[in-house]
Amino acid sequence: MALLERLIAAGLPPERMLVGVGLNNLPDTLELARHARERGCGGVLVLPPFYVKGVDDDGLYRYFAALFERGRRLKQRLAERFDFRLDWR
Repeated sequence: MALLERLIAAGLPPERMLVGVGLNNLPDTLELARHARERGCGGVLVLPPFYVKGVDDDGLYRYFAALFERGRRLKQRLAERFDFRLDWR
C-alpha cells in the first residue's frame, strides 16, 4: 500500500494502474483491493491461490466466489467495467 501511495504522490495517474493484490489469504487480498479502489486505480489483478498445489476448477471457483462474496462492491465494479456476469451456480 505504501508503494501505491508513493506512486500516486509522484504524479502517476491511478486510473492507469492495475494493482496486483493476490496474497496468501482472502482478508489481505481484499484489503489491498479496497485500497486500490479507494485510490481510483483502474483495476486489480488477483492471482489464484498459488500456494496450494493441485487445486481443481471447483476449488478455484470457491476461492474467487469467496473473494467476491466478501467484496460485493468489487464484484459490482468488475461487472460494470467489463460488462460481464458471473455464474454463481
